Amino acid sequence: MLGVTVRLMSDGELARLEVLRDLDQKRLTTETASQLLRLKRRQVFRLLKAYRIEGPTGLISKRRGRRSNRRKPEALRRTVLTIIRQWYWDFGPTLAAEKLREDHGIALGRETLRQWMIESGLWLDRKQRKRIHQPRPRRDCVGELVQVDGSEHWWFEDRGPQCTLLVFVDDATGRLMHLQFVESESTFAYFHAARAYLQAWGKPVAFYSDKHGVFRVNHPGALGGDGMTQFGRALHALNIDIICANSSPAKGRVERANKTLQDRLVKDLHRSLRAGDDLDDAFAWKEERTLSQALTLQYDKVMFILEPSEQAKAAIGKRVTVVDYPDGRLAIRYRGIELAYRTFDKIRQVSQAAIIENKHLGAALALIRDQQLRREPERRSGPRRRDQRDARLFKVG
Repeated sequence: MLGVTVRLMSDGELARLEVLRDLDQKRLTTETASQLLRLKRRQVFRLLKAYRIEGPTGLISKRRGRRSNRRKPEALRRTVLTIIRQWYWDFGPTLAAEKLREDHGIALGRETLRQWMIESGLWLDRKQRKRIHQPRPRRDCVGELVQVDGSEHWWFEDRGPQCTLLVFVDDATGRLMHLQFVESESTFAYFHAARAYLQAWGKPVAFYSDKHGVFRVNHPGALGGDGMTQFGRALHALNIDIICANSSPAKGRVERANKTLQDRLVKDLHRSLRAGDDLDDAFAWKEERTLSQALTLQYDKVMFILEPSEQAKAAIGKRVTVVDYPDGRLAIRYRGIELAYRTFDKIRQVSQAAIIENKHLGAALALIRDQQLRREPERRSGPRRRDQRDARLFKVG
């Protein structure tokens, strides 16, 4: 039995074969074939001659399967892989290429090095590096862990503005514990929602969230502060922990909030609020400022002038706490004592090229549009603090 030879042709070569077959059988003119192949007449005749002599095989590139003229020497490949195995076995292709160039005088393209490392088993491509997220068992008790998340969407279609739904889901049962529509996923929005949840259900052991800036300080090089966000500080004051998931599948309960479990007998682990738990104080934005010799400080583009009392004079040069409540009230404290003050207000506006966090973009655009409609600046008797309006649009639960 005679062997069968298989020749592979690319899509472009197959397209040329059809055109040249029609040209050879006089179904096309040379001019039309030239236009279809986007080649000069001389090149069309050259291909037609090869087709008549060798058949379809004559249209296959002669360089297929041959070694590239730009291929690196095999000795260089072995040397590079030996260096990587010895010194840079845990480096990625980009960093390894930089080290080879800087420390060993070997200039290689990142992609060339990546292919070599994959072939030798020193690197995995994206498909091979894909992580498998195995399901995590539910917690045993209601109230032990509550997942929280915000979902920005056109919830009311064209009947209302785009808004965010804050969702609180119990990890043990998958039960929807609290839903609240807010303008954007901001700190004060979570203040309102968490306060409502705690008043209705009591304190969980911990909240489980994503890595949004409300829950986690995402800038390791941030100057000052205690490493807590305002929301984290509020939960810490109430003895509630916040845990950030490393991936979306890890908090799949809240991602699939419509799935709930029924007929599950569990022990309720919610803790009652203590007599000393002050929710107003806990869910307030707090920042520290240094009081000047003139009894002044600045907060949110507003200058505050303290009344010259004995307590205020004792705080000169020291750190005082500005307490910004969600309902618009503001207090200045020093060692737990509130100090009387008056304000020198400044107009709030969104400047050109302002940097806005992605999840606050809708609210920022609404503010800009409102400013464009009004144009004329308005003087106000008190400071306006961003994200301090009542964040609730509609509330369920």
